[in-house]
Amino acid sequence: MAAYLYYLLAIVFILFIPINSRNKVYPQKLDPFFFLFFVFFLSLLSFRSEGVDLDNYVYSFYQNPSDVPDFGYRSLIYIFNALNLSLAHMFLAMNLITIYAFHRFCNKNSISFALFITFYFLHLMVLRDLVQLRSAFAFSLFLLSITYDKKYLKFIIGLIASSIHLTVIPLILSFYFFSWIFSYKLINKSILILLSFLVIILFGSNLEYLNAIDPRIGIYLNWEKEGYGNEVSSLSFLYFHTVILLISSFYYFQSKSNDKLIEILLLLEVISLVTFVSLSDVAIFAFRISSMIASLYPFLLIRSLQLYENKVGDISISKSLFILVPVACFLLFRPGTFDLIMSFSLPY
Repeated sequence: MAAYLYYLLAIVFILFIPINSRNKVYPQKLDPFFFLFFVFFLSLLSFRSEGVDLDNYVYSFYQNPSDVPDFGYRSLIYIFNALNLSLAHMFLAMNLITIYAFHRFCNKNSISFALFITFYFLHLMVLRDLVQLRSAFAFSLFLLSITYDKKYLKFIIGLIASSIHLTVIPLILSFYFFSWIFSYKLINKSILILLSFLVIILFGSNLEYLNAIDPRIGIYLNWEKEGYGNEVSSLSFLYFHTVILLISSFYYFQSKSNDKLIEILLLLEVISLVTFVSLSDVAIFAFRISSMIASLYPFLLIRSLQLYENKVGDISISKSLFILVPVACFLLFRPGTFDLIMSFSLPY
């Protein structure tokens, strides 16, 4: 039932893309609908009884929270236990914060919330947010942190995000490093960017030495479950994000705009590809860290098209049919989506 409901909603959202793309009129009317719908939908999913890795979250919450390695997530469990609230209530709180973070980021950067939520629903929600809950929530907190102008809020929320799941740290470091590069008139920007690539490559080739920092690294390196510790066997991430990078770069540079955020997001896409290749000997690190760094790709794709539209005039229908709709359809029918959706049981 959950799978059929998901695909029905997904098809409806894809059909709405041409309407949502007409950003001069319709999003102001549709954004509140999309916002309220996702509050309801994610609230419903918070009380699911089955799902990928859900048993481990149940065990950690009710049986042995002291075994949770990440301080922030462990503290979150203790807080909800002390309040006599259930795991579903904690998921609900995390999902509401996630929706708020997305909405705030879209508003701050003039990005269509309805379009972003469509791509989130088709990809990130299924692939990560309902499966890898801690890393998904860590990303949401990071996203929320960069919407604030005050540095102490950025630091505090970013620190909390890091304590929820460590995979968000490469994203935080990359984002602020590239932000620093574009904030100053540095002569050797290209050299600094190339050096960052070199650091990633060295990191990937010496991963086993980081076991001293976090023992889980050694466990994952030798983990045979589902091939986590093996070499990457699929290059789907590489192909997909290369296409996203090319499309976004083309429309951004054609727009002749000077948008600091877009340039940072473009570099994040590049660094995610470099990360994937450098960590390809260990599948779990290659996919999880690179996908975390590339988590902002829906914002990049939508914003670059919006900038191009502002330059050449209203191209909403053409960009929808020939760019956004094909990408959305690919995400909907990507291998593995159906299996993940089928694993969920909605409350009745």
